[in-house]
Amino acid sequence: MGVGFKRNFVLIVDDDNEDYKLIAREFSKYNIKSFYAMSAEEMEVKIHEIYHKLTAIVLDIKGKKSKDQSIENPDFINRAIRILDSNPNYNKIKKFIASGSPDDFDKFKTFNSEIMAYTKDLGDLNLLAKEIVIYGDSKDEVLIMNEYKDIYEAISRVKLGNQRERDLQIILLNKETKDKREITNYLGSLRRINEYVYKSIAQVIPKIANESTFAKINKELAGNRDYHNCAKITTKFYYKDSAIERAIQTIHWIGSAHGAHDDETLELTDLAIDSQNFPTNYTLKTVLYSLLDVILWYDGFMYKVQVEGTKK
Repeated sequence: MGVGFKRNFVLIVDDDNEDYKLIAREFSKYNIKSFYAMSAEEMEVKIHEIYHKLTAIVLDIKGKKSKDQSIENPDFINRAIRILDSNPNYNKIKKFIASGSPDDFDKFKTFNSEIMAYTKDLGDLNLLAKEIVIYGDSKDEVLIMNEYKDIYEAISRVKLGNQRERDLQIILLNKETKDKREITNYLGSLRRINEYVYKSIAQVIPKIANESTFAKINKELAGNRDYHNCAKITTKFYYKDSAIERAIQTIHWIGSAHGAHDDETLELTDLAIDSQNFPTNYTLKTVLYSLLDVILWYDGFMYKVQVEGTKK
């Protein structure tokens, strides 16, 4: 398993700065950003600043209570755990052990089975990184699925396909990104999900069942508006309302302007990134939330087709 759906953050508490650098370097390969504290005292200060973003905390078994302490204290791990467990803001942060001492490692494993322990060998550090990624992704997936319960219920019925559903989940997890390249890639993914929706709907309407272009499908779904006569609807209007009509158009046109088409790769050149601050995070959220509305409408539309038919 490689990097996770999103960047994970960990606090590493280790009195040996070289060991910290080694662990952080291995973690970076898995899109894990590491923060550092040299002692239990520093841990208390640092964790207060960043606890809200932490996926996990990695502790050595022996360490220093304060940075001024000259030798490691064997009671360090108990003190560190007490600090974490006694604070309601910290006690839900996942704890792991990374030890450079085989004897300490074996003793800890014997008497403490609740906290997963690893050595500082490269193989073990890679296993630890993978475990952090798995934990971080599963934790965030549960939060996302609870936050967007209605969306996931709709998806369970209409089935967007594994890759599209995975893409949507990744975007929901990373919707606060400010990275231009990520935003551009996500807009392309949202456009492709939107395309799947309107093409699926077209397939149950005989007149456009074989159409593949957005312009022709959208025109029919929108009731063949007569733009020479105040955009009057001239045939059956399939969209729930004009808000859904505009949402689908917004996703398509913004995704086309800033994202990636089906026959293009996601390997973008610098020229594909607009130099005038667009698209922004607000652009991403506009398209994302528009798509969530479209998915809810799509779910209702397909249910109505199953129950009543399209009454063409």
